[in-house]
Amino acid sequence: MADPKSYRSWLPVIVVGVVALVLAERLFLLVSRYAVNIFFSDQWEFSSATVFERHSLWQIFTWQHGPHRQGLGGVLVKWIEPYFRFDSRSESFLVAGILVLAMLLAVWLKVRISDRIDYYDAAIPSFVLTATQCEVIFGATNLAHGSLPLLLIILYGLSWTIASPIARFAAVLVVNFLLVFTGFGLLMGVVSPVAILVSLWMSSGSRRNLEVHLAALALALLSLAVFFLHYAWNPAVDCFDSALVSRSWLDYLHFAALMCANYAGFDGLTSRHPWVWGAALLALLSLALLAVVVRIARGRGIAREASTGLVVSFALLTFSVVFCAAVAHGRLCLGFAAAQESRYMPYLTPGFLGAYFCLRQSKAQPWVRHAALAGFLAASVYAGWPVHLGDQLEISGFHSTKLNWKNCYLATRNIAFCNRQVGRRITNPAEAANLQRKLDYLERENLNLFDGR
Repeated sequence: MADPKSYRSWLPVIVVGVVALVLAERLFLLVSRYAVNIFFSDQWEFSSATVFERHSLWQIFTWQHGPHRQGLGGVLVKWIEPYFRFDSRSESFLVAGILVLAMLLAVWLKVRISDRIDYYDAAIPSFVLTATQCEVIFGATNLAHGSLPLLLIILYGLSWTIASPIARFAAVLVVNFLLVFTGFGLLMGVVSPVAILVSLWMSSGSRRNLEVHLAALALALLSLAVFFLHYAWNPAVDCFDSALVSRSWLDYLHFAALMCANYAGFDGLTSRHPWVWGAALLALLSLALLAVVVRIARGRGIAREASTGLVVSFALLTFSVVFCAAVAHGRLCLGFAAAQESRYMPYLTPGFLGAYFCLRQSKAQPWVRHAALAGFLAASVYAGWPVHLGDQLEISGFHSTKLNWKNCYLATRNIAFCNRQVGRRITNPAEAANLQRKLDYLERENLNLFDGR
């Protein structure tokens, strides 16, 4: 007769697996219902690297769009999407698949750190697959912005769990290089050198260990330096310079708090004071980072297994905190509404994942730790399980704009008429002059909206 304890040990795995399966199915059903096969907004611009012009893989990898480069995202588009005739619906499915893979790897990362799965781990698929990141799936879909950097950041965390020092730092440096060049993963280029120094501080003092860490540090700094070769500063907003002289630090904190509020499902439509909830979540990230730093400062020379979780938590938390600061600095001039843009949400996931790992490693009394984890799980359920009103409106807005403009143009071949008919341009103003030429190219090649399958 089977041991009942063996069933109980599998129950958490089953529960977490069911949550992950249901949320993944919900995500793919949303894509099937709302994704439309037409380029949108910035896609018409950065697709010049992969669709409308001929470039080498290195040129595509280093292609700059706004303040970041396309990196691995551009290369994958060049390799994969010709098989789907640059179908935007297929790309939305690809983004959803990348997010699901990121979720699975995040669960694996937790197992690598703590060796088991329990019921609280249902929080991981809940906030990795949240609908609050809907723009990266349904808007101007870009593998390099949002989904792929999130996947790479989780792979970066997994790289730190490799036992062999040489293999560990080789993996960390390769993933770090890809991150620096892929979307706003570039901020990991600032975090990685500090994470390597943290690892050095917490490890043994042998000369061999020192040499490995210093070599890794030099290569991490070199990756960041290579990023800036032939780089042109482009904040992508005209008001950026004016924001530097007229804002207080409270405005930046308010902006960052609104970002965190939107991640947890508290937007201006469903919450009267979303900044209050956001301030609490921003405080959670900050306190978790502070707790990790304190444990690092006290943990010099501890066992590698214990230090790995701290290094991973530090890197994940620091990345998201730095990202919040960078976005607040660069987009505050657009107003506080810009803080709740859904395309920023995937970059907050590493921070909340790091905060969760921090709670799991806490030395507090068991009842305190369980209460905190239960609260974290409840918040993740609220954030990730429903499709909140603001997200519903955004998703349906993208769907109706794209579908109406596509149907109008296929019927009339008249850009100006369709802009008036739909009430919104399909591209940004900078690309408006090139839109006809690009539409003609797509029609000649039977690509994107002209693919008749």
